[in-house]
Amino acid sequence: MPLNISEGNVFIDLRLDYAFALVFGKRGNEDLLLRLIDAILPHLEITSVKLANQGEVGPRPDAARKRQNQARWSTKAANLARER
Repeated sequence: MPLNISEGNVFIDLRLDYAFALVFGKRGNEDLLLRLIDAILPHLEITSVKLANQGEVGPRPDAARKRQNQARWSTKAANLARER
């Protein structure tokens, strides 16, 4: 579940690329990203991060379209198999 709203709090699944980018890829949140990297890879001793311009953050509409097309083709293939 990507988004969970409970008692006025909003929780988002950071395993999703766009959710991760919204939190850790936002200008002003470099300290959060640095702390995350340090927690995962403390032996690297990274002292600063610089965010590259990644364009607009959000789910890609082409990914949703691709999933819809795959579902349509799967349905068509299943229907053809039943007819045979």
